[in-house]
Amino acid sequence: MENNIYRNENGQWVAPLPFRESRPILGDNRHMAGRRANLLDLNLKKNPKKCEHAVAFMKRIFDAGHAELAPPLKYKEEFWYLPIFSVYHSKKPDQIRMVFDSSAQYDGLSLNNVLLTGPDLTNSLLGVLLRFRLEKIGIMADIQQMFHCFQVREDHRNYLRFLWYADNGPKEQLVEYRMRVHIFGNIPSPAVAIYGLRRTANNAEQEFGSDVKKFVERNFYVDDGLISLPSADEVVSLMKRTQQALLQEGGLRLHKIVSNSNEVMKCFPTEDLAKNLMSLDLSKDCLPSQRTLGISWDLPSDSFTFNLSSDEKPYTRRGVLSYGYQEEWELWRQQLHHLKDLKIPRCYFDVSTKDLTEKTVHVFTDASKQVIAAVAFLRAKDKNANYHHGFILGKGKVAPKSAVTIPRLELCASVLGVEISRIIREQLDIAPKDFQFHTDSKVVLGYIYNKTRRFYTYVSNRVEQIHRFSAANQWSYVPSQHNPADQGTKPILPEAMTKSLWLHGPTFWTFDTLSEKNHESEANLPEYQLIDSDKDNEIRPLITVKNTNVEQSLIGTNRFAKYSKWNSLVAGVARLKHIARHWSKGNSSCRGWHYCDQAKDVELYRETEKVIIQNVQQETFQEEIRSIQENRAIDKKVPSVN
Repeated sequence: MENNIYRNENGQWVAPLPFRESRPILGDNRHMAGRRANLLDLNLKKNPKKCEHAVAFMKRIFDAGHAELAPPLKYKEEFWYLPIFSVYHSKKPDQIRMVFDSSAQYDGLSLNNVLLTGPDLTNSLLGVLLRFRLEKIGIMADIQQMFHCFQVREDHRNYLRFLWYADNGPKEQLVEYRMRVHIFGNIPSPAVAIYGLRRTANNAEQEFGSDVKKFVERNFYVDDGLISLPSADEVVSLMKRTQQALLQEGGLRLHKIVSNSNEVMKCFPTEDLAKNLMSLDLSKDCLPSQRTLGISWDLPSDSFTFNLSSDEKPYTRRGVLSYGYQEEWELWRQQLHHLKDLKIPRCYFDVSTKDLTEKTVHVFTDASKQVIAAVAFLRAKDKNANYHHGFILGKGKVAPKSAVTIPRLELCASVLGVEISRIIREQLDIAPKDFQFHTDSKVVLGYIYNKTRRFYTYVSNRVEQIHRFSAANQWSYVPSQHNPADQGTKPILPEAMTKSLWLHGPTFWTFDTLSEKNHESEANLPEYQLIDSDKDNEIRPLITVKNTNVEQSLIGTNRFAKYSKWNSLVAGVARLKHIARHWSKGNSSCRGWHYCDQAKDVELYRETEKVIIQNVQQETFQEEIRSIQENRAIDKKVPSVN
C-alpha cells in the first residue's frame, strides 16, 4: 500500500485493486450481470417508491463523479461486471443502498475471489466505545461516503463495470457504466480506506497536531469517529482541526456531528450536524436519541438506552424453534418494555478522569450450572479522598459442557474475568497490576494461590491462563450477596436492572474503603488454602518418594582365610555366584544347590576376581571411600603400625 497509493493532481487519494498473484483470469460475465440487471429493473418498476429511492441514490453517485460511462473494451482486455441489488436500512425505512455485488460468481469465480483482503486495520469496536466513555463531553461524527473518497486507478476501473439506466432514467435502456472509486462490496475496500484515512492524518500531524492523528488512528471505527474530552473547548478544537486536516489533505468530509453538549454543537454549521439535528433549536428543543455503532445514545441524559422492535412474532413452528416454549416466551416478551426505562451512563464517572488518582479495575466472577459471568468496574479516588466507580462492561456465557462441577464452572468464570480484563487493559491502557479480581469460590482461590500441589489438565490449564495475566495476590474472596457477577448467572427482571449490582457495583462501595462491610482489605489479602485437597478429584494425589541408600553388602574377607591359594578362592566364589544366578530359573539343570562345569567360565572368573578385590578395598578403606562419596577431604594421617 505504501508504494501504490498516491494523491492525484486534485489532491484525491488513488489506489489500485490489490489482485492476488498467480490468479485465474476472470471470465466474460456480462450475460449474467445483464440477467441480474433485468430482474432488478422488473422489481423497481413494480415498486415506484423503491424505484424513486434507487434513482435518488444513483443520482448522488453520478453527481459526485463516482461513476462514469464505460468506454469500449480493448481487444483481449480483462473486465468484470458487477450486478446490483438494493437494501433498505432496518432503522431508516426511507434510506436505500444500492449494493455492488462483488461476491457474485460466474464460472466459479467472483471479483472478490481474485482480490486480496489487505491488512485488518479496523479498530476494536468495543475498544472505541470503551474510550468514548472516559470523559464528560462526548462527540461523534462520520466521514461522508468514505469508501468513495478513494479513487480506483484508471487501468483497474473496467473490473468495476455495471449496467444501469441511461442518464439515470428508469424509462431509458440499460447501458454500461463503471465505478471510478472503491466500492462497499469489495473485500479490500475497508483496508484501502482506513489506510488512506490514517495516512491523511499522519500527513496532517505537523500542521494540525498530534492529537488529530491519535484521534483518527485510535478512535475511528471505519468511518465513525467517537471521542470524549473533559471540556467543550477541547472537543470543539479537536473536531474542527480534524475536519480541516481531512478535507485539506485527503478530500474527506467529516460531518453528521452529534454531542451531548449544546455548547459544542452550536460551534458547527447546521450542515455539519446530524440530519435529525439540523432543524432543531439547540437552545430549547429536546434532543433526539442518536444511534452510534449499533447502540442508542440518549443525549439529554447522556446515557445508552435500548430501542426495542415492536414487531410481533407469531407462535409458529419456526417461532417455537427460534424462541422456545410459548409460555416462557410470552412471559419474557412481556417484560421487554421495561428495558426502555433502563439507562446506562455513558461516562464512567461524574468527574473528569484527570482529577482522579489510584485508578483500579475490579473484576467480579461467578457461575451457576447454566451460565458463567464476569463484570468489571473502574474505581478511582479524587483529591478529596472520595471514591468514584463506574460500570465498564460485563459478559455472560452459556456454561461449557466440559465443566461438569461447580468448582470447574467457577474456574471458567474466573478465566472469563481474565479475558475481559485483557480487553480493558489493551483498550484503556491500564496496567495489569491495577486489576483486582473477586470470586465467591474459595475452592478457586485455593487453586490460584496453590504452590505445593499439582492439578489434572483441565484445572491446570485454566489456572495457568489466570497466572499469565494476574498474580495470586490480586485475587480475593467476596461474599455472594455482595458479588455483582451473581446477577449475571440467574434470572433478573428488566425493571430490577436499573438498581442492580451488575450495573452499580457492590453495596460496600458506598463506603470509603474495600476493607469495610464484610470485605477484605486490598492491602492485607490472606493466603487462600486448598479446600479438601485429599477429596478434590482435580488435585493429583501426593506421591511420597523415599530416598533409600543401600550399602553394598560385603562377602566378608575373613572367610577368605579358609582358602590357601588364590585360584581356589576365585573358584569357590565363582561357584557361589553361578548358583545365585541360576537359583530359581525354571527347569534349568543348574537350579538350586549343585556343582557343574559351567561355574568354571573364564568371564565369570574375571568378574569374581574384581568382586574379591572390591570387597577387600571396601573393608580396608572404608573411611576414605565414605569421604569421597560425601565430598569430604580424606584424612591423610598414617596409621600406627603395631
